Amino acid sequence: MGLRRSYIQLCWYIFAFLLSLTGCSNLSAPNQDSNLFGTEAPYCGSAQAKTYSGATTTISGNAQFYYRALDWTSSGCRGLCGNPVALNIPYAEVHVLDGSGNILQCGETDANGNFSGLAIPQKSGTYIVQVLSRSMTNKVKISVLEDIYGANPYSITTSFNMNGSQSSVSGLSLSASARQSEGDGKIPGGAFNIFADIYWANQFLRLSSGNANFVADKVTVYWKAGFNPYSYYNSPNALASFYVSSEDHLYILGGKNGDVKNSDTDHFDDSVIIHEYGHFLEAHYGHSDSPGGSHNGDFIIDPRLAWSEGWANYFQAAVLDNVVYATSGGPKGSSGYPNYVDTIGYKNDTVEGSGSSAGISIVRDLTEAAANAVYDRPGTNEGIFREFSISRTLFKALRAAVAFQAVWQAFTSFNDQTSSFTPPHRFMNFGLFNYTLNTKITDSTQNTNWQIILTEEQQKKDTSLYGNTLQKQTPSPSCSTVTMNPVADEIYGYDRSNQLMSNDFYTYYHDGSSKTLNLTYTTGASSTNVVDLNLYLYTDGYYYAEEIQEEEANYYNPMLVRTSKTLNTSSNTETETISFAGLSAGYYMIDVKASTLNKTSSYFTSASANYYLSMNSTAGTQCLVPSP
Repeated sequence: MGLRRSYIQLCWYIFAFLLSLTGCSNLSAPNQDSNLFGTEAPYCGSAQAKTYSGATTTISGNAQFYYRALDWTSSGCRGLCGNPVALNIPYAEVHVLDGSGNILQCGETDANGNFSGLAIPQKSGTYIVQVLSRSMTNKVKISVLEDIYGANPYSITTSFNMNGSQSSVSGLSLSASARQSEGDGKIPGGAFNIFADIYWANQFLRLSSGNANFVADKVTVYWKAGFNPYSYYNSPNALASFYVSSEDHLYILGGKNGDVKNSDTDHFDDSVIIHEYGHFLEAHYGHSDSPGGSHNGDFIIDPRLAWSEGWANYFQAAVLDNVVYATSGGPKGSSGYPNYVDTIGYKNDTVEGSGSSAGISIVRDLTEAAANAVYDRPGTNEGIFREFSISRTLFKALRAAVAFQAVWQAFTSFNDQTSSFTPPHRFMNFGLFNYTLNTKITDSTQNTNWQIILTEEQQKKDTSLYGNTLQKQTPSPSCSTVTMNPVADEIYGYDRSNQLMSNDFYTYYHDGSSKTLNLTYTTGASSTNVVDLNLYLYTDGYYYAEEIQEEEANYYNPMLVRTSKTLNTSSNTETETISFAGLSAGYYMIDVKASTLNKTSSYFTSASANYYLSMNSTAGTQCLVPSP
């Protein structure tokens, strides 16, 4: 079965971008029958511990995982370099099994990977300790599973013998390898690195959110060494990790066709793993409004997508900088971590050698000055349309002592989707977020620091550039106009209308009554070339329609519910009109869009249009004026 059309429309151009960070990180639905998804075995940890009468033996030991260390600064080797390094496995599920595989006792490791006090009957025999890539503790709730079919967690084991009179067995040691040549080749160290990253993300939230008891909802992660999870979508050549909102699952890239040495892999890419977890947190604790789509961190994109990706880029750096690579001593180093880094393969392993194409494919510095930024350098007012400008704004603010607690309070406030907010919490974007954050930063020094960063990164703290609301006014004698100065399309594999300069987006609540929306405009007699404005009406949760898409023979965007596209060939006043008849009550996005397809930059030299919006209803004709 082919991919669902909605997925194609969200991601139809993904393959054009070799540097896309996570592809369609918020997919709409899997290309799978739900019956193919296996069911996890019940969790068995400390809460399910068994009690035995009679003599018992207590079992204790330690569990570690190996990971491939990242070097993003060295000139000699950049990427995943050298032999694997060991860390303790925190808060993972532990089983003690008898020789037949029956579970005798359950528990968890502690923060240092230790397990103890696991009591089993004092009988002679051979036994197994098993540590699984799952946790349902008050520290982290996660399952890292091999695939969608069996839904089996990864496990590492060690065996021991008892003579029937021992009161304790101690010093047991388990390790999850990072090498494909060791064990069964599954590289369980990759699964436990994913596991640990999400534990560290929860630890950061406990330390920084103002809630010392925080633990996020359970997340399920699918990952397999050498396997590309886009294969589940019949797209085995699109290498990416992603989050699927309809399933509420994370998929982490394990490589391609069994290769982990030269292929793009993400199981040791902490940035990518925690970035995708950021999307999970957005869906559970914020407001996920991203339409998905391609993004490479170097062009203007839909502000909803820019916010979602910008948040996830920022969150991973905040976690890594303050916990994993904390300068006070993180588990993976004390260097601090200001970047988003994505690697390919690995190098300089004394056992398995180097991948010929291994290295760093993406590195983005979240501390660089906006004016000199290599990627997503914002022009005037472009900040909310650029994901890495958003990431830099938040990360710089964190380093400038703007408390994460304020950011988290603003973030979680959008989880409430009632209609009582002004402006409405619809069409999520960074301007709307900053509007709310402004109410949470109460310290004057922090606020001053934040304002400086907003200015540097060309950011707004209002919805004036996207999703502005409209106020009704009586014409006096006519409606006041808005000027648009459109520009030529941006070319990134296909023609993209500039959503800042060539579009104006307005949030509108439709009460369900019959009415007509009018766009009236003129280009003026002095215009070198005629600007043709069109009127689009989208439903809440829409994905944006490009003119080049609309020319496709079978193009269909069910969220573009009304359009008016009369061709303007003169500078005279023109009107576009759409009817709300038959549309249900709710929030809609009005898009005043200049026709820019196949027009060059020279075409728009000195070209502009003045327009106003009005509404015809039983109340007569009223102007729709953008809110100040």
